[in-house]
Amino acid sequence: MSSPKIFTIKESLSELKKIQKKSNPMIAKRVHALLVFKENELNGISKERLLKP
Repeated sequence: MSSPKIFTIKESLSELKKIQKKSNPMIAKRVHALLVFKENELNGISKERLLKP
């Protein structure tokens, strides 16, 4: 199993939530993934954990 991916995301959580509300359903899912990455920015997150709600 590979190590967790660590991403640095410039936008704040509140900005991402606003973008998610305004965007269409396909883009909203991608923004949701960014929100999860942002919440786990310091320690990283695995692909399996990202798929869990």
